[in-house]
Amino acid sequence: MDFIENGNRNKTAAVILKNPSSANEKKADNTIRRVEEYIYSNFSDVKTIYILNLFAIRATDAKDVAKLCKEKGMSYINGPKNDEYHKQIISKADYIITAWGGNSTIPKECYNQRIMKEMEMIKSNKKDNIILFRVNADKGSSFYPFHACFWSNKYTLVQEK
Repeated sequence: MDFIENGNRNKTAAVILKNPSSANEKKADNTIRRVEEYIYSNFSDVKTIYILNLFAIRATDAKDVAKLCKEKGMSYINGPKNDEYHKQIISKADYIITAWGGNSTIPKECYNQRIMKEMEMIKSNKKDNIILFRVNADKGSSFYPFHACFWSNKYTLVQEK
């Protein structure tokens, strides 16, 4: 996709996914490419996209996150600095899109606890003009929003309260 510089692109979007995958700061994967395409197609004012993950642990399979959650606990898979980094990005964002999907094989108690913490950080930020969205594909919910790896440009956005 070619990026055409648009002087009106001055906003920031943060997309919150489940866990790091094969993508990193230098290499995108299919989910990241879908996010980029969706954001730049549906937000004419977004210049910068931040990708956040519920868990700091890097794994290409949710089973790995589940295993570490069971063996080492929430503080391990969240990492020592993940929450502070999330708060920092949330405070910069004009738009936040939740896109973590269901728990897969991650224990529901662990997964739900992390989602509640994430939503608490979003709602307690000091930026009062932030807009929270999820992609509506007649799948997912406010608590388990439709995962970005399945997004299509034809899906609409739902603004959360």
